[in-house]
Amino acid sequence: MYSLSVRANAIFFFFGCCLAALAVFNIATTIFIKTQPKLYNFNYNSTSLYQNKYTGVQHSSGEIDLDVDFEPCFDWNTNLIFSWITATYITNGKNTSVTIWDRIMRRDRPSTHIVKEKKIHLRYPLFDKYNSLANKDIYLELHWEHMPVVGPILKHKIPLGNYKIINNITIPIKKEILSEYDYSKFSYEK
Repeated sequence: MYSLSVRANAIFFFFGCCLAALAVFNIATTIFIKTQPKLYNFNYNSTSLYQNKYTGVQHSSGEIDLDVDFEPCFDWNTNLIFSWITATYITNGKNTSVTIWDRIMRRDRPSTHIVKEKKIHLRYPLFDKYNSLANKDIYLELHWEHMPVVGPILKHKIPLGNYKIINNITIPIKKEILSEYDYSKFSYEK
């Protein structure tokens, strides 16, 4: 008749097939729903442009006002949403993209789904080793990734607009000095 290993094998594979069918159903019910956050207000203010005296790299920092609601992006298959803002500008004829703000929003923490902050100091500065940031145009975008319980990670973005970096050289504030990185140790050559 049937041995214990044959019965265990049948139960295991039946369980695996049922789990796979439920996972496909889970993905199919949420993958085609297009949701995006409600952006109520965004403003970028370039506050400083300075030369790092140790590395010679030019840095620019600023503040953002952000009022965005990510609640519509959450559904029953969303585990977390990772959101970030990128600044894109041209340096020495090439596009440079820098992340200037980011946030992780988990499903079990609804208080983090709504971002309503004023004068957020940028976590990561804009930098240019060619010293050409003064009066440069930057293009900002809000990106977010749906990281589901089951299924593919979905990336989305919306434009935030074009802004200008200030023209005059300033003295960095303490927050900017603490968040700097020594770019002279970083090499593109292998």
